[in-house]
Amino acid sequence: VIDNLYLINMSECSTLWPVQKCGLMGSCVFENGTSFCKCNAKWSQNLEWNYFVEENSLSSGICNYNLGVVSGIYTAISVSAILSFTLDLYNTNSRKQLKKRVGWFLFCALVTSFSLYRVFDPNALFGVDFCFSFLISI
Repeated sequence: VIDNLYLINMSECSTLWPVQKCGLMGSCVFENGTSFCKCNAKWSQNLEWNYFVEENSLSSGICNYNLGVVSGIYTAISVSAILSFTLDLYNTNSRKQLKKRVGWFLFCALVTSFSLYRVFDPNALFGVDFCFSFLISI
């Protein structure tokens, strides 16, 4: 027990108050003398943004990851950045305007790069994959 807010006992399923054991998308199962979280279809445990469970105890962690949702979010982010870049470039009428917008164009390129990197490599997790973590932290 860490404190009243977080209960992390690795011999049991994790609870993160106020949600039930294993989160809203899983249930605690007891089998062969051990308990673990069994996640609903398309949901799983993951180390991304999951700083309250160690890697070797991930099976007792909260079911908080859906690859389809995450991929959809990063795809929407990259499409928005590409669209913004394209529209801003189209509305740039002079070199002076282009110089003013260079920072925004670089930002759009950076957002597109980390989003597409994550979409094409689902194992590139924030805090685990150095390149993805570096791109998103800039």
